[in-house]
Amino acid sequence: MDSSAKLTAVIAEDEAGPRHLLRRLLERRHAGVIEVVAEADTGPAALALCEERQPDVLFLDLHLPGLDGFELLSQLRSDPCVVITTGDSEHAVEAYRANAIDYLLKPIDPEQLQEAVARVGAAIASENRRHLEEFRRRLMDAR
Repeated sequence: MDSSAKLTAVIAEDEAGPRHLLRRLLERRHAGVIEVVAEADTGPAALALCEERQPDVLFLDLHLPGLDGFELLSQLRSDPCVVITTGDSEHAVEAYRANAIDYLLKPIDPEQLQEAVARVGAAIASENRRHLEEFRRRLMDAR
């Protein structure tokens, strides 16, 4: 995959250690697929970065100061694929209802991250195919 076709990502994580670890894992293991374009350590900062950068994927800690992960998602005008990254499993049902692509428990397991990245890629490819099919249908209808 060439660099112009990489998926863009924002990491929203209030703790520096887990944020840097996730970035390193993405850069080392998924550099050909995902480019981290921004990081945020608060909910409001993450919301602003998502609106500005329009990432393909948002790696979202649920426990952010100023605006928790679910509040952020409810205010988000863009529609990135969301991968929840959290230290507890108690919000899994809410994450499912919020259409999160995956739910990763910290510390992030590299193999589970690989599966999440594959799910993100599949979801985006599926959405792109749907848009292409809709475009073709409209083109045929216009004839």
